[in-house]
Amino acid sequence: MRLLPFFMLACVEAPEETTFVGGGGSLLGTTTGGSTTGGGATTGGTTTGGTTTTGGTTTTGGTTTTGGATTTGGTTTGGSTTGGTTPSEPVCDVTTKSKTPASAADPAFGEFVFTEVEPGGDLGGFAGDAAAGWCFQDVDPKLVTLADLTGSVEDLESGDSVAEATVEIWHDGEPTSSPDVRLTGDTSGQVIVPVMRCQPHDLRVSTDEDLAETKETTASQQIHEPTTRAATFASVSSSTAALIPALLGVSVDSANGMVMGAALDAQGAPMSGAQVVVRDETGAIPESAQAWYTVSEFPDRDQAETSEDGLWLLTNVPQGWWSVDVYTYSVDTGGHLRMGTALIYVDSDGFSLVDLSVGFDGGRYPAGCLLR
Repeated sequence: MRLLPFFMLACVEAPEETTFVGGGGSLLGTTTGGSTTGGGATTGGTTTGGTTTTGGTTTTGGTTTTGGATTTGGTTTGGSTTGGTTPSEPVCDVTTKSKTPASAADPAFGEFVFTEVEPGGDLGGFAGDAAAGWCFQDVDPKLVTLADLTGSVEDLESGDSVAEATVEIWHDGEPTSSPDVRLTGDTSGQVIVPVMRCQPHDLRVSTDEDLAETKETTASQQIHEPTTRAATFASVSSSTAALIPALLGVSVDSANGMVMGAALDAQGAPMSGAQVVVRDETGAIPESAQAWYTVSEFPDRDQAETSEDGLWLLTNVPQGWWSVDVYTYSVDTGGHLRMGTALIYVDSDGFSLVDLSVGFDGGRYPAGCLLR
């Protein structure tokens, strides 16, 4: 079974194109060019003539605008205006540099991060958060708007449409609260949802629990450009959920969840030679968790770090909030550098999807969201 390239570049969005949201920013998805999906009926929702009201969020013709800067995962975006016609470059702020978590000295840390393989990819001169601090981007506040997005719910492994799936969106990235949007797709897997552009959000796909056909699939740190009109939302089937641990030769506890994603370099391309670790707010690593990697998008229990596809998996992660960190080996120091991180929520017996980008605490904004 191949995990398909929808682990990557889901949120690298082009105008009028369809993007894969298993992900939605640079995350767990593949961009399918040229095809814009329009229209599409929704059932179990309240979409009428482009005006949708859900959970207190109202969209009229996709023109509701919220200005100002947004803060996500400790990184503040928005601020000074830069001239010219090219997007402003990310700035790594030394005033936000952090110390290496105490658990780096814990024996459990060495079970996750131990590679001596030089990383492949463009690191953009980033030397780890302990030295440089996390990077931030100047987001154009005028582009933080609410607009309709035509979604196609598809199976993560096969690409088949998933009928009558429920799509929930949290514009504040807090999937433990009531969703801002909750709509059900039609029999062809189509659903029109209002989505904040140029602002990170979480998106969850689920189906009828009694049928037990899929697992709740939550994509974190999703960021869409204003020009994006359509996207594909990932759903993990129960059969895929059973097959992945079987291929890896590991037993899973239904009380725990799985986390999947890609390690991305400074250009948003897959990064090889990286390893991931999961920790709680105190820096503790859950005893049950295990990290795995793929080769040619296929789970490989003998692969010790990300291969050229950049994909990684974490199994048996307990329910709750967790930080997922990506590390690379430093040839200069002989140690390991934390190159990216993201805070996510893991559901029991569910799948969480997130990409980890070099230099960033949380999602990286696409060029179409930045000040020029």
